[in-house]
Amino acid sequence: MEFREYKNTDLHAVMDLFYVTVHEVNKNDYSEEQLDAIAPKDANEYHWEKSLEKNHTIVVEEDDKLIAFGNIGKTGYLDRLYVHPDYLRKGIASKLVEELEEYAKKHGSHVINVTSSITSKAFFESKGYAVIEEQINERRGERVLRYLMENIFSFFYS
Repeated sequence: MEFREYKNTDLHAVMDLFYVTVHEVNKNDYSEEQLDAIAPKDANEYHWEKSLEKNHTIVVEEDDKLIAFGNIGKTGYLDRLYVHPDYLRKGIASKLVEELEEYAKKHGSHVINVTSSITSKAFFESKGYAVIEEQINERRGERVLRYLMENIFSFFYS
């Protein structure tokens, strides 16, 4: 398993992974219409490419297959974290979060924020994140419950 920096040539694999993961992993927590609104088939490639390039994006490959990705901004906003359904519960998401948090800390962030789905809320809570507020986001006419969460880091100086 290889963790590496995102390259432009990863764009379609990342977008495909996002679509499959949202529709498979979240299907018990959201309706089909909500899943289509969150991860539409006609997602904007230009928007995705700019977002992935702007943020610190890490991809995970195994046997030349992209199986996970995540990204975070210098301000400490963890924008995306997705692991292919066939690779869940293998520690990949935990390792990705650790690497993304380290990046943000190196850039001066003391707080990491994430907007979590219903499905991933328990995962983030297990990593020390707390719910700040429930949010109803509207996407393509669908109302979607999400959670704004944060993790505050303590730094000890000698």
